[in-house]
Amino acid sequence: MTIELPVSWVEPDGWVFEAIPGTPYFIGTPEPQIGVWVMGFDTDDCRRAWEELSQQWVGYRPQGDRLEGFDGASSR
Repeated sequence: MTIELPVSWVEPDGWVFEAIPGTPYFIGTPEPQIGVWVMGFDTDDCRRAWEELSQQWVGYRPQGDRLEGFDGASSR
C-alpha cells in the first residue's frame, strides 16, 4: 500500500502552498493563521484567487494591517 503525503512549502514572501496528492491542484494562503486557503492549478492561480477573494471579503485586512485587538469578527 502506498500512502501519498501532501507536499507543502513556504515561499520567501510568506505564502504557504500545498500540492494535493493525486490531483492537479494546489492550495495556498499568505495567512495560514486565519485558516482561509484558496485552490488553483499552480501557485500563480492561488495568488490570483486570493487577490480576487480579498477584494470581496467584507472586513478583511491583511495581517500587517490589523488593528490591535481586532479579530475580524463582525459586530452584527
